[in-house]
Amino acid sequence: MRLLLKRADGNEVSLTDNLPLDKIPRYAILSHTWGSNSDEVTYRDLMDGTGKDKVGYKKIQFCAEQAKRDGLDHFWVDTCCIDKSDPIEVQRSINSMFRWYRNATRCYVYLSNTSIADGERNSRQPEPAWDSILRGHRWFTRGWTLQELLAPASVEFFTEGGQRLGDKLSLATIIHEITGIPIPALLDNRLSRFDIEERFKWAEKRETTYEEDWAYCLLGIFGVFMLPNYGERKDYAVRRLRKEIEASERPGRPENRPNPSIMVPFSRDEDFVKRQALLDQMSQNCGKPGSRTALVGLGGVGKSQLAIEYAYRIPERSPKAWVFWVHASNAARFEQGFREIAAHLKIPGQHDPKADIFQLVHDWLGDERNGRWVLILDNLDNAGFLTASCVVGDGHHADIDDTNLQPLIRCLPQCQHGSILVTSRSREAASQLVEDRCIIAVDPMGKEDALTLLQRKLCQHEVGDGMDELTTALEYMPLAIVQAAAYISQTWPPCSVQQYLDKFRKSDRKKAGLLSYESGKLRRDASAKNSILITWQISFDHIREIRPSAVHVLSLMSFCDRQGIPASLLRGQDGETKRKQEQDERPRQGNVDGGDGVVFRWGDSNGDNSDDNDGSSGDEANDKFKDDIMVLRNFSFISTNRDGKTFEMHRLVQLATLEWLEAYGQQDHWRHRFLRRLCERLPTGEYENWVECRALFPHAKSAAAVAPKEEALQDWATVLYKAAWYAWRIGNGAEAEKLATQAMRARKKVLGQEQNDTLDAISMVALVHKQRGRWKEAELLEVQVMETEKRVLGSEHPHTLVSMANLALTYGNQGRWAEAESLFIQVMETSSRVIGSEHPHTLVSMANLALTYRNQGRWAEAESLFIQVMETEKRVLGSEHPSTLTSMGNLASTYRNQGRWAEAESLFIQVMETSSRVIGSEHPHTLVSMANLALTYGNQGRWAEAESLFIQVMETSSRVIGSEHPDTLANMANLALTYQNQGRWAEAESLIIQVMETSSRVLGSEHPYTLTSMGNRASTYRNQGRWAEAESLIIQVMETEKRVLGSEHPHTLVSMANLALTYRNQGRWAEAESLFIQVMETEKRVLGSEHPSTLTSMANLALTYGGQGRWEEAEELQAKEFEISAKKLGRRHPNTLISMGNLASIWKHTGRHEDALGLIQTCFDLRSQVLGVGHPYTVSTLSILKAWREDSSGPSKAITPHRPSKITVPQEGLHVTQHDKLIFKIETETGASELKHKWSWQKRKSIRAMGQGFRGVLDALKDGGKAGDSGKGKAVAK
Repeated sequence: MRLLLKRADGNEVSLTDNLPLDKIPRYAILSHTWGSNSDEVTYRDLMDGTGKDKVGYKKIQFCAEQAKRDGLDHFWVDTCCIDKSDPIEVQRSINSMFRWYRNATRCYVYLSNTSIADGERNSRQPEPAWDSILRGHRWFTRGWTLQELLAPASVEFFTEGGQRLGDKLSLATIIHEITGIPIPALLDNRLSRFDIEERFKWAEKRETTYEEDWAYCLLGIFGVFMLPNYGERKDYAVRRLRKEIEASERPGRPENRPNPSIMVPFSRDEDFVKRQALLDQMSQNCGKPGSRTALVGLGGVGKSQLAIEYAYRIPERSPKAWVFWVHASNAARFEQGFREIAAHLKIPGQHDPKADIFQLVHDWLGDERNGRWVLILDNLDNAGFLTASCVVGDGHHADIDDTNLQPLIRCLPQCQHGSILVTSRSREAASQLVEDRCIIAVDPMGKEDALTLLQRKLCQHEVGDGMDELTTALEYMPLAIVQAAAYISQTWPPCSVQQYLDKFRKSDRKKAGLLSYESGKLRRDASAKNSILITWQISFDHIREIRPSAVHVLSLMSFCDRQGIPASLLRGQDGETKRKQEQDERPRQGNVDGGDGVVFRWGDSNGDNSDDNDGSSGDEANDKFKDDIMVLRNFSFISTNRDGKTFEMHRLVQLATLEWLEAYGQQDHWRHRFLRRLCERLPTGEYENWVECRALFPHAKSAAAVAPKEEALQDWATVLYKAAWYAWRIGNGAEAEKLATQAMRARKKVLGQEQNDTLDAISMVALVHKQRGRWKEAELLEVQVMETEKRVLGSEHPHTLVSMANLALTYGNQGRWAEAESLFIQVMETSSRVIGSEHPHTLVSMANLALTYRNQGRWAEAESLFIQVMETEKRVLGSEHPSTLTSMGNLASTYRNQGRWAEAESLFIQVMETSSRVIGSEHPHTLVSMANLALTYGNQGRWAEAESLFIQVMETSSRVIGSEHPDTLANMANLALTYQNQGRWAEAESLIIQVMETSSRVLGSEHPYTLTSMGNRASTYRNQGRWAEAESLIIQVMETEKRVLGSEHPHTLVSMANLALTYRNQGRWAEAESLFIQVMETEKRVLGSEHPSTLTSMANLALTYGGQGRWEEAEELQAKEFEISAKKLGRRHPNTLISMGNLASIWKHTGRHEDALGLIQTCFDLRSQVLGVGHPYTVSTLSILKAWREDSSGPSKAITPHRPSKITVPQEGLHVTQHDKLIFKIETETGASELKHKWSWQKRKSIRAMGQGFRGVLDALKDGGKAGDSGKGKAVAK
């Protein structure tokens, strides 16, 4: 043995020669975990005088210093005291290591990468921080450190910094908890007192760098000598070790005992995939003396396969242990298993017909002299036969005297040398034998394990096409995977994985056929089915026998979506279908939620909202339901979510249940019961019901997948109708259209074309078409509904009036204002005459008419009508009623359209605060009022306030109604335009692209909202001078709109105007002029010569004339536009003031300097009064005024026919793609000696609506649409 010695100079260490045993002085020894080989100081390093720069030298220094403090001159460190280049020395060292540690005076455990606070060194009691250091350190996981812990009498623990944590005595409790080693073994190195298997268990979870070292590091613990043979593999090394241990045992063992063996009726599975976590848990539980452990899980989840693998591993660790296997599905099989054990063991008396075979086996198992044993009870799904009287195979009681009958469970001895492992599908059955804490839940495989299993069963070394998808489709169930592999391998002609997957996905019936396939040997009991579906269905039969009500719950669940199944769908009995709202209340196109109208109802609901019950008291019914759930959970067919109110089940279990119901002719019956339940519990899709709808919507979609028989068709249609209502409200147009169309067709089939519920369904389809921008299709359906109701119900029936209002809204969406106005007037007058002028429905129709006026720029008429509606609602409904707040919001938007921003702001704040208090701060109506207030801030140039509020609205909207809801996208677009108004082009562009891509994916690439976002993106390019990109995108938008919406639709005209602006920006005057003339003439014909959009086009054309130096034409057209604007909008309206500034600029260029100066002075004075002195437009006007005054001595400079690079962009409000109304602005360049003409433009909102329902928080001023018009705006729609 070599030792280290610190030199007299105290700086370096040296090695002694190999010392004979009688010459070895007192020494300290180091225990540590190795780093990389390059970090550790070796024998060769010390011999060569190198290694001091290595990381590991720090350990040597620590050991030297600590030994010196303990009065020891010599110490030993394994890395450098053994010459590993000498194989003989290595062999001798391995066999001597335990002795070297045992003989050391002190052993220092050096815990790398640890430290504690100063002042705690030498404390004798462990602190919590030390506890965590010890429990988490890898020193306790290494193989060689086991003997280094047990051999020395004194073991002290130190941090890397040399701080002492304690010794083996003071830390004994913690070390015992970490290692599982008994405290007596820690404190007394006479280890032969402990059982061989127990000592093996101490090393069970420890690891070594070389696998053979796992055996070699135990030589001293067992007191045996064995030459190492690296390369022999761990299992051979362990086998040699056990032989050496056996040879060293003292004589005196029983001479005639049978040789221990393994009685497992299955061969070991060479394709077994290690489920290491489960195997480790099994080893830990089953390794305890006298343990009883159970594996519980779904049939086919791999419980028996785990038990087989565990059984074959037992002899590898305990060659003298017995392993018995008993199939425990019933009493007869249980008895057969015990007789086989008795025969194998040759137990005397087993052939005596009067012998109690159970007692014989029990006595043998209980005799400690027979050695350790493990008994595996497989498939113990019903433990009732174990707890009943003991019955033998011939049907007679084993005991003559019935009074002495005992349950079979008595034959399972509880002893320290025996362990029992149970596999069961039923947790309840397993708990008859095993404590709950000893039950191991077996779930389906992980993804990687499942894929590996399929690869092995198919003898494939790599993942092929479809393998990943197939294991996912089979939900990682081992039996299903093995079944599939057997089918693929054994069928003729051969079937590929992809072909199997295609068949599997074809239909549920095809799935069931494939999963019912009985393959060959799968290492399952002969009586067990090799089909996973049949396996489960046998359990269903068993549950039906013991608790029929639990099968009823399972039957209902099989029709649900597999996740989030609410208890409300499962408990109680079915009653008559509750119509609740679907008969008498129809979804109306709410101007806040859906963007198309206000929701209200005609008449009263006739449904009974009380819960059904079966006559039991509430507590009794609740207890009964809980018991049903417990039975299903015990069989692992379902699981309970964390909320305790919803459940989940595997899709394949659902399929098995459906096939089982079909086999008994019960599937249609239970499908109808499920539909009745869902029909009763699913509410309408309005906001106040969203929590319930969100929970039930997946189950409605599941119901929609399969149409039922005709007797259940009406309930099915109602479920789909309500689900479509909810999908429409949350902006899921694609799903809403699918569900509404199915509901419409079903109702037509069952109820006929003209029945009220059928017309409701048709109206729902129309609403969805409208939300998706398909207005022509919506119009056709709405005309059909209206004409039918006129004929069937009469032209003055409330439902007929609703249909007329819906059609009017669709006209408005297409920019057909005159037709919309005519129809709204008819609805309003009829409603007023039939149900009264102050009825809420009449007030809604008035509000819709007012919105139509506003969309035509007839703001005075709109304002008058909105005030009338608002005042009436305050008196009739109350000042805080949601409808009243809607009307206040509409009036505020009308003020904003007229540039009366202070009044608008005041009213919006009032609406927002009241709405927040009354209906909640996150209600969609409240969010609309917040967005409208933000728009008003933007109108006043208060960008920071607008931005802050828009961000708040966007984030709340995203959380409450979804990040892809059209209203959320509208909020994002508003925020992007706010960035744009501040010149933050990159942020604006990024957000607009996000809106565009999301809209394209969710709504479609040709949806009006998507086209709007594309137009916004083009405007962002134009604002940055990226003319080519802007032109390309806006042409794409325009051409699509011409094809989809029509060449005269307001949206199309806006895009044409934007393209003209882009031409003008590039100095392409002729093209710009031609397009502006076309837009203006079309707007005159379609919208009217005095419509605000027409006036915008006139101003744009005038500026185009000016850009070409055609000042007379420019002046004539601009003066005309100014005159109409002043008359139509008022002289103080912001748009009129823009016209005033434009005309002043033209006069300036035509030499009318005094007139221009007077007009710009008037413009500045009015803007100061109307907008405020700090508004960007007022500030711009002041700059112009100052420049013109300074320049009054001479003519202004000519304007170049292109837009200079420096521009300012004050914007009035936020909108989507808009007309740009250009004004000339003169600024003084700092440091320049002359005045330069600058271009700037005022963006004016067009008539363009994002579409009723999408505008949400976009400016509702102009579109009868949403946002600010929180409300009334919409016609009443069904």
